[in-house]
Amino acid sequence: TAFENIRLAIQGCRGSRVNFFGMLRKAGDFSDMHERVLDLATIVGLDPTKLYVPAASIPHAEQRKLEIAMALATEPKLLLLDEPAAGMSIEEIPEVVDAILRVKESYKDDLTLLIVEHKMDIVMRLSEEIFVLSEGRLIAEGPPEEIRENERVLTAYLGGTEFA
Repeated sequence: TAFENIRLAIQGCRGSRVNFFGMLRKAGDFSDMHERVLDLATIVGLDPTKLYVPAASIPHAEQRKLEIAMALATEPKLLLLDEPAAGMSIEEIPEVVDAILRVKESYKDDLTLLIVEHKMDIVMRLSEEIFVLSEGRLIAEGPPEEIRENERVLTAYLGGTEFA
C-alpha cells in the first residue's frame, strides 16, 4: 500500500531491518513511524483514502505524491525532482505542483529543491532561482522575473523578444 511504501522508506532511513521477526514487535513500537507516515502524506497532499490501497492502483498524480513522500522520508538536505510533471494530464499537473509548493512551505530552510523541468509555467511558479541551459551551456541565471525578460533566454527558446 501507499502507507507501507512510506513506512518502509522511513525504516530504511533509520537503519531498521525489515524481516519476518520485525513483524512480531509490539504495535506501540511503530506508533512514531505511523505518525510520521501520516505527516508526510499530509505534507504532499496524498489523498487519505488512497493510503491503504495498493500503490499501483492509485492515480498517477497520487503516485507522484507518494514518490515525493517516500523521498522526504529519507530526510534529505537536497531533493532532486527530475521532470515531476512528466506523463501527467493537464488536470493532474496542478496537484503535483501544489504538492511541491506544500513541501517548500513545510521544509522552508531545511531542504533545497533542485527541479529539472521543461514546462516553463511550472518552473516559474516553483522556483526562486532559475538556471537556464541551452545546448548544454548555462545562458542565464536569476529569479523568475529576470529570466522571463532575459533576451538570451527568449532568443534561445522562443526565437526572439517579439514573443515575450
